[in-house]
Amino acid sequence: MVYAIWSCLGIMIASGIAMAGFADGPAAGPSHRNSANLKIERTAVAAGDRKERDEEREDGPLSELHEITANILYVLIALHLAGVLFETRRSGRQIVVAMLPGRR
Repeated sequence: MVYAIWSCLGIMIASGIAMAGFADGPAAGPSHRNSANLKIERTAVAAGDRKERDEEREDGPLSELHEITANILYVLIALHLAGVLFETRRSGRQIVVAMLPGRR
């Protein structure tokens, strides 16, 4: 169960990072223009690009993967808690106490 939860978290993190994308570096755009005009153009282009990327993120396959793994993670957590409760009642041992550091 722990490995399944870790795997879901890893997929969620990777898809979230992939959806966030990378910012454009300082080398973007020609260097022969006036720096003030260039800054305004970069800001306008970046705002337009950001809006397009946000729209793509909302409907893209990475967004679907991210949402699906979040839902699977909820199910895995619920199953884990149910398993702990079931095993505690079945065996009579305090499994939650055994999971705490230094208490076995």
